[in-house]
Amino acid sequence: PAGLLETGLRAGQKPTQNNSLHAFAVMGRELGFAGLFRGCAATMLRAGCGRGAQLSCYDHSKWLLKRHAGMKEGVPLHMLGSFISGLAFATASAPADIIKTRLMADTAHQYRGVADCFLDIARNSGPTAFFRGWTPSAARLAPHFTMVGVLMEQTRALVGVGYFAA
Repeated sequence: PAGLLETGLRAGQKPTQNNSLHAFAVMGRELGFAGLFRGCAATMLRAGCGRGAQLSCYDHSKWLLKRHAGMKEGVPLHMLGSFISGLAFATASAPADIIKTRLMADTAHQYRGVADCFLDIARNSGPTAFFRGWTPSAARLAPHFTMVGVLMEQTRALVGVGYFAA
């Protein structure tokens, strides 16, 4: 439901609610309980695609950087591996992100679900439409994953668990 509220605000709908709780109450009355979860399947698809790419790419990029660039375990390796994994997340999740946004903004019930929305975008806008907005997404996600990856690895080292193996 929070994503639906955020999408509505970004779509230029003027907020008429006093606060978040009031906004959720109004959305619940207007959309019904099931309507609060419009776009949920696409949100889960985005998370699965993005996280799968991010985790596998982090591990593999660390391995490649150690093997071919001669990097050793440490902050520079963790920064670069995390940055690359952030780009992988942005790329893998972009199509589902576009679908999610369309489904959440679909107040006219134009789409029957994820597959219908996917086919409509592919037919009418072409494959590049699935990557619209990739640059701002990557510009937000890559630094985020860089910080999180380094903090995660350094925290593991501090508590004596060791680095993630690559």
